[in-house]
Amino acid sequence: MAIFSPIVGKAGTTGVRPRLVLSVRPSGNPMLPYATLALSILLGIAGQIVLKYSTSYKSALNISFGFINEMFVGAAMIYVVSLLLYTYSLQKLPLTLAYPSVSLSYIGVALVSAYVFGTHIGPRDLAGFALITMGVFLIATSQGFV
Repeated sequence: MAIFSPIVGKAGTTGVRPRLVLSVRPSGNPMLPYATLALSILLGIAGQIVLKYSTSYKSALNISFGFINEMFVGAAMIYVVSLLLYTYSLQKLPLTLAYPSVSLSYIGVALVSAYVFGTHIGPRDLAGFALITMGVFLIATSQGFV
């Protein structure tokens, strides 16, 4: 569990204002927050693919209500698990690392979509993938996480 410890500057010293700094000190397995973040991203990709599939799915159970069918419910359940894992990782990792990392799911969705649905990926898409990956890498390294 991360421990948030406030560090307060000396009060009463001339010219020095008290300042509050929250530090995150992970305890337990240091790789677990990263693993849960990665799993959350993978489940987000899976949820998006299942959601897309649900839009053209014909319900075998005849319980379809417009766009809501069992595939749609399955996608929603995948998203809920992804959200829970992401929330856990946010307890341990700074938001400035976790949130940009989620943008890697754009690449995953595009690649899986190309494989499953035959979506075309062109040179501009590949350039975009490279920029996203480079951006996440730069953010992670600038904060000392890689």
